[in-house]
Amino acid sequence: MTSDVTAAVWAARQVARVRDDPAGRTALMRRCYSGPYGKAPRHLPFRRAATSFMGWQLRRGVLRPASGDRPGSPWWRAVNERILRDGCEAVGLSGGLRGPASSPTADLWRTFADHPTARAWYRAHNGSVVAAYLENRDLAEAENEVERFFMNVVLCRVLYAHTLVAAPRISLGPLRPLAPFLGDPRLGMTGIFLQLSRVLPDEYPLGGTVQSHLDREIGFGRLLDFGMIVPRLQQLYEWSAHELSEPGLLGCVRDAQALQEAGIPVRSERGRTGGYHLAPGYRTRLTTLHPTEAETLFLSGLPSALRDLGLSEAADTARLKLTATLLPSVRASAEASVRRFHLDAPAWFREPSTPELLPELARAVWSDRIVELSYARPGRDGSPASAVSRLVEPYGLVLKAGTWYAVARLHDRSGDAAGTGDTAGTGDRSGGGWRTYRVDRVTALAPAPGGREAFVRDADFDLAAHWDARSHEFARALLRTTVTVRLTSWGLGRLPAVVDGAAVEDALASAGAPDADGRVTLALPAESEDVAHDQLARLGADVEVLAPASLRARFRERAEALAALYRPEPSAGASGADGQR
Repeated sequence: MTSDVTAAVWAARQVARVRDDPAGRTALMRRCYSGPYGKAPRHLPFRRAATSFMGWQLRRGVLRPASGDRPGSPWWRAVNERILRDGCEAVGLSGGLRGPASSPTADLWRTFADHPTARAWYRAHNGSVVAAYLENRDLAEAENEVERFFMNVVLCRVLYAHTLVAAPRISLGPLRPLAPFLGDPRLGMTGIFLQLSRVLPDEYPLGGTVQSHLDREIGFGRLLDFGMIVPRLQQLYEWSAHELSEPGLLGCVRDAQALQEAGIPVRSERGRTGGYHLAPGYRTRLTTLHPTEAETLFLSGLPSALRDLGLSEAADTARLKLTATLLPSVRASAEASVRRFHLDAPAWFREPSTPELLPELARAVWSDRIVELSYARPGRDGSPASAVSRLVEPYGLVLKAGTWYAVARLHDRSGDAAGTGDTAGTGDRSGGGWRTYRVDRVTALAPAPGGREAFVRDADFDLAAHWDARSHEFARALLRTTVTVRLTSWGLGRLPAVVDGAAVEDALASAGAPDADGRVTLALPAESEDVAHDQLARLGADVEVLAPASLRARFRERAEALAALYRPEPSAGASGADGQR
């Protein structure tokens, strides 16, 4: 980056270089998620959804150069450029180029760069999509009827995916606990919402009629569009206009008109309470699930987790109700999946146990209820555990390798959350902010003094992103010393199997070029010399400890002890010959 230009100018230049190079567009998008310095581990998982969306556009050919023998879509090219330009500008601003942001959407991308959460990603991505959608109506009008229809379907889907993460009550109603998992852009499910590969052929422009393509949309896609999105259409657009600060979105009525043309009874009403609504009494039956989709749906639960949370009966009842709505052939496929696959979450050699207070803590999480939590904080260096009591706002529960953790924020008795510090740790620490507690160490749970007081949940809190960040920080906080080692190529390949992931990541970044013998020297972070000794001993002669000297001496003593233990014994024949001399 050159500091003599603004971030907006730099971004425009980056996009201009790849304007007629579809593969170059993809490469530029991928670089954006690596940040200004090429290393952004918290942002990279979000690249999965963006790659899926752009990959679908590439396969259809909508990003082909406008001057080619088979030109692409001017509208899709413009929308894609807006996403790229806003993302590049945010990278430039994060890298120190001059601002301010040239548009509200570029500022949304900068917010995502600073705080990479699922909700922040949708705000940025969908903000760029909607802005481009509104700016390029003339280009959309030049497309044929089929293309215009599916442009609207794509818009509805990306807005709906956003509500799964940020407004689960709107998106799934009573099934809202599933919403954040289904909509998380770091997971594979998001591809269902951001592309139409199972409906549309990989070609541009589309031929045929709208109905001919809709007839192909059997299964989950049709359930999503007509069973989940259409009944919430007016509410979806109103919420999205507010979330994205884009009132122009309320004027997008083409989607409703297109749905009417497809035979869906959407009606418009004037007045203060007007809008677009389904005709009274209209229902869509869940009879078009493909057998494979039904199998996947029935495998989506965590039996052990539901049991621990006290939700087994409710899940079984919901599964029975859904089964009753399926066609017999699909029902058989769904039931067969349950008999063939089982998820066992706890690690080996550990007896799974349900913390006694987990169901009660889960109810507090569901109801956003402040609780007084007593906790046995582990002692250090062999000292006994100490009892602590805190007033907390329980935000979520996480099941990690068979162990339950509660993520909570300390509550100030005056009524406000205690501080805004986003500190991490397993157990409690002094000061305000976020805390993580092992639920099996919670010894007592009581309502907040004065009654069942509820707290106001932070709408921007993203449990998955919070856990990823804090667990990453916790793992790094344990690495308090550094060991210099020299490894063979085999030892280097085995390093991730014996050392913690955070340590490997930093060590590989410090690796130098191989020496004449093919050995690589690197600085390896470790929790302590004792831990490093136990871990590196598994690599045998494929690792040499160079520093610290005390650890090298320990390995020398170990090697000498092993050599003495396994020294070859004199053969019987040799002993007899010596005795006759």
